[in-house]
Amino acid sequence: LKGKAKERLDAVDISERDPYWLKGKGDDFFLAGNFQGALNAYSCALEIDERMVACLSNRAACWLKLGKYEPCIADCEQALSYLSKEREEEIAMAEKEGFAERPKELARTRVMRKKLHVRKGTALSKLKHFHESL
Repeated sequence: LKGKAKERLDAVDISERDPYWLKGKGDDFFLAGNFQGALNAYSCALEIDERMVACLSNRAACWLKLGKYEPCIADCEQALSYLSKEREEEIAMAEKEGFAERPKELARTRVMRKKLHVRKGTALSKLKHFHESL
């Protein structure tokens, strides 16, 4: 391939290897109600970057919409574990460097945790694990 055809092919290859592009595609599919397409896009992004918490959270929402509650719970738990580890690392670095916490970052993490707990709790209640869902 030469010229513009090669450029187009390279552009497609780059986008398919970019987890943020794939997350954006997943978001578009989700908003359009194509939950399976969104799930596939988020899964591809996670193959590239398994610690991408936003994709784990969004994929959990897809599993929930598709009635697949066990994978929803697994994605929520994985994302929450990454958030806990990241939070510990951030606190350690801030203490080491003498920085105060950044309120916006902390607020984003809290919002993500809330979403994950709600999704996990909803999936658990759908499986009739009511005590665990609280």
